[in-house]
Formats: sequence, C-alpha cells, structure tokens
Amino acid sequence: MGQELSEKRKRDYLLAIIGAYLTTSYNLMAYYKAVADTRKAKLVCTKSMKKLDQARIRINQIKHIEVLDYLYSTFIGNNVIAYSVSGNVVLSEKLKEFDTDTGVEELKQIMEEAQQKALEKQKQRADTINAVNKAKAEGKKVEMVWDNDTKTAKPMIIEEKSNA
Repeated sequence: MGQELSEKRKRDYLLAIIGAYLTTSYNLMAYYKAVADTRKAKLVCTKSMKKLDQARIRINQIKHIEVLDYLYSTFIGNNVIAYSVSGNVVLSEKLKEFDTDTGVEELKQIMEEAQQKALEKQKQRADTINAVNKAKAEGKKVEMVWDNDTKTAKPMIIEEKSNA
C-alpha cells in the first residue's frame, strides 16, 4: 500500500477514528431520543447512550492493536467508500441547488417518492414471505427461479397437478 505506519501512529489513528464513530453514534441516539414518539424508544436510546459513554472510556484502555483493527473493520471498514465521497456530496452543485427555496421542495418530493418506493418494496417482500409460508404450510413446493427483469432469484410456488 505505501509506507508502514508505526504501531503508535496506527493506534492513534484507530483510536481517533473509533472515538469519532462512538461520538457520532452517541449523537445519533441523542437525536433519535429527541424525536422519538414513544417512551420505550426514548428508553432504548438512553440505554444506548449510557453504553456509548462507557465505550468511549473503554476504547482508550484497549491494549492490543488487533482488537482496534477488529473494531475498525466492524464499524468502518465496509463503509470507507461512503466516507470517501461524503465531501464530494456536500460540495456538489446538486446539493447547492437543493439548498434553495425551490430546490428544497424538489428534494422533499424526491425523498417522499423514495420512501414510498421503499414501503412498497417492504410490503412486496412481506407479501412474498407470507405467500411462501402459506404454500409451504399447505404442502406445496417452492422453488427459487431467476427473474431476468430484476436480475434476482425469486420464489415460485409449484402447484402439484394430480392425475385423476
């Protein structure tokens, strides 16, 4: 990759990254708690915030760099691409357009449409799962078949034809 980092420098980087991650997680929980509509949701956030406070202290007590590497891989490793483009997204011309009075209305519409599509997809998945479970309970055969349109495998319920 490049020059090897000294153990101390690598440890410092990992502690800074994981510490920032835990702080971000804490702030997310504080935000969710502030907007939560149920007492139960607020309680979950409060418990999570307490654990995150403890974790921010504990992280500095970890001795082995392998443990820090593990935490880094678990929390951040798969999201490096998202982190690497976040500056570009914030600085993009499109975001600048969205931050106008007319642009924000367009953004709201886009977000609402995306939410509707996500809800439809979720309902579709639930309907498919229910249909498959019902078919299995009725003793019907369910096979996975390739759908060229969606490029995914989908369950197909096989109706058994009786020879009477």
